[in-house]
Amino acid sequence: MLRADASSLDHCKLHMWCDNRVTVKAMQEGPLLKKIVRAIRLICLHHHVTLCVHHVAGVDIALADGLSRGMVAARCESWSLNNAIMSRWHSAYQGFDVDAFCDPSGRGRQAPAFCSIVDEPFAQSFKGLKVVAFPILHLVAKFLESSFDWRAERLVAVLAIWLSQEAGLGQCLLHSYGSFQGVFTRPQGNHTGSYPTMGFAMGVFDLSARR
Repeated sequence: MLRADASSLDHCKLHMWCDNRVTVKAMQEGPLLKKIVRAIRLICLHHHVTLCVHHVAGVDIALADGLSRGMVAARCESWSLNNAIMSRWHSAYQGFDVDAFCDPSGRGRQAPAFCSIVDEPFAQSFKGLKVVAFPILHLVAKFLESSFDWRAERLVAVLAIWLSQEAGLGQCLLHSYGSFQGVFTRPQGNHTGSYPTMGFAMGVFDLSARR
């Protein structure tokens, strides 16, 4: 950040919070990470930036932690099976009413209504509605638990096969798709492009009749 934006920070005082104690200690005391700390200090000297670094626990900055790990970014995109595959499931269920996991803009939605990181689906009721869900991996457990209370008429989910096996969902599997280029898509700018292979098989599950 400093290397790219230092010129816009000329003569500024910059207070930075960091959840890595080693990094904080190196910046405050040294002699850890000597080369990196020296490079940072040289940039600050050149641009007359006063940099103060303090520690904060990761649990207290969940949003920032999620951004750094790509979790928030992942939830701001719409991953989907490609159009040909999704057309099959739209036809089978005569369309869906709600896409439970979409990007906030709604560009990649698979239904007229949608939920996103801005309006999460977990505590909502979808009574009498047909819901399609493609939760990202770290939200699957929360999705499976909360969706029992959604009261959806139909709940069709795209899940990793290995996760579904751990959850005992084998009887709900409708179809599985191997990991190969072109199976998944996501919005990219003004168009939708293919997403890299997942590295594992994914399945379409009808969770409407789970017990």
